[in-house]
Amino acid sequence: PQPAPVVEETDLLGFFDEPTTTPAATAAPPPTTTLTLVPYTLSGDDYQTIWGKQTQPTLSTSLSFTSLPPSTVEVETALTKTKICTMASGELPTEFKFFLYGKDGEGNVFLVQAVIVKAALPTPMTIEIKVKGDSDGLDATAKADQFLELMRS
Repeated sequence: PQPAPVVEETDLLGFFDEPTTTPAATAAPPPTTTLTLVPYTLSGDDYQTIWGKQTQPTLSTSLSFTSLPPSTVEVETALTKTKICTMASGELPTEFKFFLYGKDGEGNVFLVQAVIVKAALPTPMTIEIKVKGDSDGLDATAKADQFLELMRS
């Protein structure tokens, strides 16, 4: 004869003094690493040199704005709060252009070229991020993703 199947009771309403089953273990959320930038100054020549040496962008993506920024100043002001610096920016009849940079505490330098198209809503912003890494075992794609999240904040 086969043994009877084991049936565990579950105390759904809280009537038992002690639980009759062990709660299932929940998976811990994946650790989130937040990128923190440090004060950093970069010359225009250095920006161009680093950009030219990094032949492929680490990350190319697009974001959407629900409204068009009135000028480059509003975007730059928001980014300054996260220590993202502006090398240059400008407004053309059909778009805003931004050349941005930052550096983290590990010595990694982030260069960004971003364009906000003044078309219809939602307003697209195309972004290219290049990472010049000085840290050992650099995962440039992960760092670029973290920088993008910092831009969104």
